[in-house]
Amino acid sequence: MTDREMLELAAKAAGIERGEERLDSGISLTEQDGRHRSLPRWNPLDDDGDALRLAIACDLTVCTDGFGTVSAGEAFNPKYGVHVAQEIRDCADKFAAVRRAIVRAAAEIGKRTAA
Repeated sequence: MTDREMLELAAKAAGIERGEERLDSGISLTEQDGRHRSLPRWNPLDDDGDALRLAIACDLTVCTDGFGTVSAGEAFNPKYGVHVAQEIRDCADKFAAVRRAIVRAAAEIGKRTAA
């Protein structure tokens, strides 16, 4: 799955609809909650704040194990819900690994809601 596909599925999981305008460094989004505000350059792969808001919107738990792995998954039912692990050495740094784990977990939730 490409980063763009992950971002679009993660947005779906968070209840955010992609807007018409697409940006190279992220995706342009419009919220569905009636506020109709535009979120230019929404990119939780690059932005810590976007990643934290995504984790909260999807009720994700994020954990680092001290051995080079970051995990993210659904907080309320980790046994039967989504759980992903991201190796830190596969990313630029620990923060990038945490953001990627959050986006991957949210994308898996987005896939489930799309079906």
